[in-house]
Amino acid sequence: MKTLKDDLKIFRYIYSKRTVSYKNLIKHFRNRSDIPEVIRGMLSSGCITIVSGIDKPILGGPIPDSCVLALTGKGAAEVESSQWFDVKYVITSILVPILVGVTSSLITALLLALLA
Repeated sequence: MKTLKDDLKIFRYIYSKRTVSYKNLIKHFRNRSDIPEVIRGMLSSGCITIVSGIDKPILGGPIPDSCVLALTGKGAAEVESSQWFDVKYVITSILVPILVGVTSSLITALLLALLA
């Protein structure tokens, strides 16, 4: 299953809530008319799972509002792979350049003080 930008919003919503009922998911994404098909596709691809409610929705039938959905490891990996502002980014793009700049300034000031 190819993850689309709109599908990633659903993944992020479930990821932030840990578990969410199907009714709340429908309510939150009420502007999307294809949400039942998208959820069904995510269930069949193994990105989300039903935590409580029914075991598996009847193929072609409606998913009950009482179903509680959660991300699987595969779904969490989709969310985490699209996050660019993480610890690695902070260290490599913010902290290291600051430390290099401060260190080189201190070394330069020390050398100029010794030579003068």
